[in-house]
Amino acid sequence: MLNQELSEQIRNKAIELGFEKCGIISISAMSGYLDRLQEREKHFPQTEPFLNQFADFAHPESSFPWARSIVVAVWNFGQYRTSDDLKGIVGRTFLTTGPDSPLEQAQILLENFFKDHSLQYTSHAGLGLTSSRYAAEKAGLGIIRKNNFFYTENGSSSYITTWLIDAETQWCGTHQLAQCPDSCDLCRQACPTGSLSQDYAMNPLICIACLTTFTGRDLPAEPNRKQIGSWIYGCDACQDACPFNKKGSSELKDLPGTETVAKMMNPKMILALDEQTWKTCLQPQFWYLKPDELWKLKVNALNYMLNNWKDEYADLIRQTAKNESGPVRKMADFVLENTIDSK
Repeated sequence: MLNQELSEQIRNKAIELGFEKCGIISISAMSGYLDRLQEREKHFPQTEPFLNQFADFAHPESSFPWARSIVVAVWNFGQYRTSDDLKGIVGRTFLTTGPDSPLEQAQILLENFFKDHSLQYTSHAGLGLTSSRYAAEKAGLGIIRKNNFFYTENGSSSYITTWLIDAETQWCGTHQLAQCPDSCDLCRQACPTGSLSQDYAMNPLICIACLTTFTGRDLPAEPNRKQIGSWIYGCDACQDACPFNKKGSSELKDLPGTETVAKMMNPKMILALDEQTWKTCLQPQFWYLKPDELWKLKVNALNYMLNNWKDEYADLIRQTAKNESGPVRKMADFVLENTIDSK
């Protein structure tokens, strides 16, 4: 039996804590996600091994048999001011959703609410425990647009958190969002690698956001290396081109710590970054990379330098060519071969 009173309490608490929206759906509502994955695999057969790792998202109860419902909470990170120095270099969401951020504090307080109401719950970091965008759409909190991002009335500047809980409860929202016009293909035009070759479908293997995080483990041999351009972590190209993201806020909030992160994510600073600083100060915020994958961030920074070459980079890259990491040395040599040594 649905506990409607609990639904309202959870939803109201989430809004009180600063979440833009909150909904609750049954576990069974996720079963259709498998069809979405299979449809994507038909469009891009080469992605099947990569996408298979997300198949369990359609049935989170397989791993958590006690779970009955999914709480979906949407945080608007577009309300914060970010560094202009990192525009086109680091995806905005990663600059506003790190440890000790208002979002993390709200997540902790909502989990405390679950505890106070004797609810069993779980919420996994990293890849998560179900498809957050699909869950948010099923909860009536917004829609997924042609670029595959989830949108509320504030655009796609959203971070979605999901929790499994052991209570049977439900709360679905409503919205008046218009679908993407059939004639609009601005996001597809803006995609540098052609990852968005079809509406509502994306090839993750050549998406810049994936190439700078999940994949892209050998950039010297990557066919889309040049198309990555100035991106070091993430990509906002298709979202920046979207007309539904043009609203914006005229009164942005300052977020403590963002300037420090911005300084450290400078490509020169990345090459000088030590393992301890990476693990304690940056990796928890840029969690798509594992604690032992600082080398990947350095490779991305070297690719930035190659694609945006300045002679002042030469000495630093020569020093980096002596790095203890094999992939970093390989990329540094590649950059030198294609700049200094090619002249």
